[in-house]
Amino acid sequence: MPALLLLAVALGLDNLAAAIGFGVGGVRGGTRVRIAVVFGLFEAGMPVLGLLLAGLVLSGDNLAAGFALGAYHTNLALAAAVFGVVSVGMSLVGLELGARIGTAAGERSELIACALLIVVGAVIAAGAL
Repeated sequence: MPALLLLAVALGLDNLAAAIGFGVGGVRGGTRVRIAVVFGLFEAGMPVLGLLLAGLVLSGDNLAAGFALGAYHTNLALAAAVFGVVSVGMSLVGLELGARIGTAAGERSELIACALLIVVGAVIAAGAL
């Protein structure tokens, strides 16, 4: 279970970054929950799709995780649930963090959001995530 949680957190980092970007823009209330749930549903669904497609497509970190889950005899429903719940939590944290950054940054919040997404993309491209 600890390895599954660690994988879920690693896969959720892109959602955290995207959620920060949305949060900086001033997303409030029910919209935050909707964004987090959509992120969570896709995080839960893509590994399942990756496992079910068995080599047809290798695109995205969650799809790749689905392929790996088959090799480790992991309970697929448990893995999908853990990925989804962790993603919702990380998305909500990102949205809150982004909102706070946006409030503090004022008019420069869009520039900060862009810079954060560029940094995350560069880190992913460098293979650090």
